[in-house]
Amino acid sequence: MFRLNSTCTQTLTKNNIIIIKPIPIVTATVDTFSTCNINKIFHFNAGANTTSSYQWNFGDGGTATGAIVQHQYSQSGNYQVAVTASASGCSSTVNLSSPITVLNNPIPIITSNITSGCNPFNVVLSTNTTGTSSLLWTSTLSTVGVLYNNAGNYNPYVTANYPNGCSSQSAPLTINVLQSPVSTFTTSNTSGCKPLSISFQTTSCTGCSYQWSFGDGNSSTQLNGIHNYTQSGTFYPALTVTAANGCTATSNLPYGITVNGPEADFLADKVTGCNPLTVNFANTSTGSTSWLWQFGTGDTSTVNSPTYLYQNQGSYNVTLIASDGNGCKDTLRKQGYINPGPSVNNFSNPQPVSGCAPLTVSLSDSSGANSWLWDYGDGSTATAQNVSHTYTTPGTYTVSLQTQSNGSTCSQTISNFATYIVGGGIANFTYNQTLCPPFIGTFTDSSLNAVSWLWNFGDGQTSTQQNPVHTYNQTGSYNVSLTITSANGCTSTKVEQYAMNFLTLGAAPSAHTLDTIPPLDVQFSANSVGATSWLWTFGDGDSSTLENPMHTYQSTGPFTISLTIANDSCSYTYSFPPTNFGSGGTFYDENHDTTQFTMHYDGCAPLTISFNNPFLNVVGSYWDFGDGNTSSQQNPVHTYNVPGIYDVMLIANLSNASVDTIYHSQAVKVAGTPVTFIVNTVNTCNGSNIQALPSNLNLQSYNWDFGDNQTSTQASPVHSYANTSNYIISLQAQDTSGCTVIHSKSLYANADANAILSNKNRACASDTITFSVQNTNYVNYTWDFGDGTSATGNPIAHTYSDSGSYSVQVVITDINGCTQTVNASQQITIVKSVADFNINMLSSSCTMVNVQLTNTSTGSTSYTWDLGRWNYVIINRCK
Repeated sequence: MFRLNSTCTQTLTKNNIIIIKPIPIVTATVDTFSTCNINKIFHFNAGANTTSSYQWNFGDGGTATGAIVQHQYSQSGNYQVAVTASASGCSSTVNLSSPITVLNNPIPIITSNITSGCNPFNVVLSTNTTGTSSLLWTSTLSTVGVLYNNAGNYNPYVTANYPNGCSSQSAPLTINVLQSPVSTFTTSNTSGCKPLSISFQTTSCTGCSYQWSFGDGNSSTQLNGIHNYTQSGTFYPALTVTAANGCTATSNLPYGITVNGPEADFLADKVTGCNPLTVNFANTSTGSTSWLWQFGTGDTSTVNSPTYLYQNQGSYNVTLIASDGNGCKDTLRKQGYINPGPSVNNFSNPQPVSGCAPLTVSLSDSSGANSWLWDYGDGSTATAQNVSHTYTTPGTYTVSLQTQSNGSTCSQTISNFATYIVGGGIANFTYNQTLCPPFIGTFTDSSLNAVSWLWNFGDGQTSTQQNPVHTYNQTGSYNVSLTITSANGCTSTKVEQYAMNFLTLGAAPSAHTLDTIPPLDVQFSANSVGATSWLWTFGDGDSSTLENPMHTYQSTGPFTISLTIANDSCSYTYSFPPTNFGSGGTFYDENHDTTQFTMHYDGCAPLTISFNNPFLNVVGSYWDFGDGNTSSQQNPVHTYNVPGIYDVMLIANLSNASVDTIYHSQAVKVAGTPVTFIVNTVNTCNGSNIQALPSNLNLQSYNWDFGDNQTSTQASPVHSYANTSNYIISLQAQDTSGCTVIHSKSLYANADANAILSNKNRACASDTITFSVQNTNYVNYTWDFGDGTSATGNPIAHTYSDSGSYSVQVVITDINGCTQTVNASQQITIVKSVADFNINMLSSSCTMVNVQLTNTSTGSTSYTWDLGRWNYVIINRCK
């Protein structure tokens, strides 16, 4: 209606201007509302009364568009699904009539503790699934523990049933079961005497390896083999076979292998020592009832624990064969077990040797020992083979010698190697002198064993009185000597250097201070000779009667100083110009230096000299004796052992800080000639001849003692010993200066023919045997070996070609053409081994041949078999 004015109206009508659209009526369906399959794809359908578009919401955040859609849920749960239909701007939403339910249904996963192994193979299967109502394993498996007895590949799986009605099956697991090898073996025997040889047999397989354990600590990797059981007992062998795939199988012998037989063993109370050597053997065998001993000399014994005497030096094998009641045996051989050393030397007691003290002797031993202990009889000893010793005191001394040989096991003691009668006396005396003229020396003898005396007073005068008094005509220093002679004609000399010092009563006064500022401490020294009283005046009003006073000055001076010295009959005063001590001054009277002394000594080595320092107020001394030796003693005693001419020097440090020196050229002349000797031995048919050769053929006299009560004065004598024994040869020689030396040496004189020695008395044919006699000085040796052959020489080797017992002898010829036949004390036994055996076929098949081997060998007690396949050896030797 349209109103034009307030009174006018008009009505307008338009049709179909407002359109009301319909709301879509939606329907939705799904192929299923519930599933156990987590992988289920749901199919959804939607419809409406009008043509519409559709928007789906699946309840898990997922959406889709379209009338027909699909959706898969990623996890179990309940999901409300809604769809919205839209048409002409109008829409309508509807839910499915029931939620979508995805039930929990996990897929189980199978695991195993191991997936590959050798049959029979045990595995343990397990799954990680929880919350099930039941688990169903594949096939007939009802448990998770599985034993696969046969090789192959297996694929077990499991089905899990859940309380919600769902079930799920696992993926199959691959189990690889490998084929194990077969390990079985047989033995040729299971019991017997040792050494027991057992043959082991097994069946081979392609690519397999074999490890045998024989039960006694030994093993083998061969397919088949032979093992030798050397010890008695029960042993359990085992075989482990390893296939190419790594699988192993082990088998053993349940009842083991029984090895019968004793265990041979023994000890000896000594294995080395001097021959003849008595050895006590201790049988420590077990399981034995009888025994056979072989001592290495050809001798045997059946005693349980025998005692045997070895009479020759050498190295001997000892064998013990122990047997039990079943006839089983065990053999133990100890190679080089007994080693007797050289024979004990029985020395004849030598005649005593006389000489004068000091008596130097040299000694040597030629017994073949390797250590020595000399006892000189005066408390001194030595350990060298060749020694020298000086007896300084008269007396009778017996030298003993203890030697050890053959590795310090052959020991002997020679109680009287040599006896020395040392004659003479010991010169000694005391003395005193007057201090003022007349200069008189009084001498008192204190010598030992003196019957006559010869004094030399050093001023050209002598005396033969025992206790002389001598007047010296001049001042000076004099060496005094006393030479005594004993009842047996030996002499001894004692020299006192500077024994007499006659000087006019005098002094060499000195003073010394280290101070420079008063008070000054000054040390005064008289340095007097012959004085018995002293009077010092110090110039400051003080004095002293001391010989060497210390005085303190309160000022530096100068001071007029004097010293008066006196004795019972003499006096003398020394006055000095004024002395100033302000600069640490000193004074010394240089007009009284008395250093003019003489020195001269002669004698035989060893020469012992007592040196005296002639200086007064000595604070330090240095002596050089000219033979490489020195001394810092004031009055030293020195011995010259080597002949020669020696210079002597003395450097004296005096109390006044000055140094004085005495040097004497050729002051000491030592005489004497060292002498030794060697002995050349030549054996003859009639005795043992020697020639003694001294090291010096230009001596004045030679006195030989051969130790058999025979002597000689020749320079190089020849001597014959009629008996075989040990002797001490002594040489006492005197040179042109009258000095005497003595040398003694041991000697073994083998006057009898030597016994035949051989390195073995029992041997196999073709073995080499060495024969010899000890002395090598015969001109010819002709041997008869007892087998029809002969040879010459010494030593000599021989080989026997056949078994038997052979007597050996040698004919020796000396330098005089004399011959003598020596027979060996023991026959040589030779064993010739001949190897032979028979073969007896017992049975055979395609895989094995059994044969019986019968040993028909001769001349042997043990054997080595080579069976051609395993090279098995039983180690023994011909005896």
